[in-house]
Amino acid sequence: MVASALIALLAAAAFGVGAVLQHHGANLVARRFPLHPALVRDLLRQPWWLLGAVVDLVGVGLHLLALSVGPLTVVQPVLVLSLVVGLLLQPLFGRPVRRGQLVSASVTVVGLAAFLVTLPRDPTSPTGTHWASGVVATLVLVALAYGLTRWPPARAAGLGTIAGAVLSLSAALAKAWLPLLAAGALGVLVRTWQLWAGCALGLAGVLITQVAFQAGALGPSLAALTVSQPAVGVLLGALVLDEAVFSGPTGVVQAVGLAGALTGVALLVMQTSSEAGPSDGPGP
Repeated sequence: MVASALIALLAAAAFGVGAVLQHHGANLVARRFPLHPALVRDLLRQPWWLLGAVVDLVGVGLHLLALSVGPLTVVQPVLVLSLVVGLLLQPLFGRPVRRGQLVSASVTVVGLAAFLVTLPRDPTSPTGTHWASGVVATLVLVALAYGLTRWPPARAAGLGTIAGAVLSLSAALAKAWLPLLAAGALGVLVRTWQLWAGCALGLAGVLITQVAFQAGALGPSLAALTVSQPAVGVLLGALVLDEAVFSGPTGVVQAVGLAGALTGVALLVMQTSSEAGPSDGPGP
């Protein structure tokens, strides 16, 4: 548990750095909404975005390593800290950090610590019914978040939520195929639907994230991304992997801790949204 949390913390740091660099790079190319194939071409020609992508790949590697040694309900909530890293790095690109934002970040960290310390672990192998429940729950969340994108002020947050849900489902699928990779069962691995579905969802999540970055300031999109990933991760861990959540005598502490962490991120969304102006970079 400790090893997976520490590795996930390193992944969160990498994701935070990568997000700041990718947000900066994404706003130096033409904005694309909704998804447009030309966005991929433009981003691959942008040095800042490419640097962020490399750092992000390091985060993905650390994320997968953390998933291979620990439960989804530990690994995914730790990724909330990527928002704190991104927040602290904003001054490098001309966005000062306010005291209220630091307080909100502290609330997130304390709530997350309480959640992780009391979380029980007893995962089992998922069945087809489990996967169906998890996919349906994720699709419902995506549909609700898509509604936010119809309202321009909330577009960045809505897209960030969709990206977080898609990436979290990809992580849940990784829990199914990572043991095969670790065992060297490559023949079985390439015939596993979870591998290909997870890779496709991962790529889709990355592209949606870039569109979210282009839709506004870093704060709302990154905050929505980081709050939706652990929330959906916990949901999928419970529905698909039967990881115990909010059960037993420590269930109240778990619920309060997670609620505190998500509240801290929500406050960051409101604070950064109120300060955000138009995104820098070329227009459509």
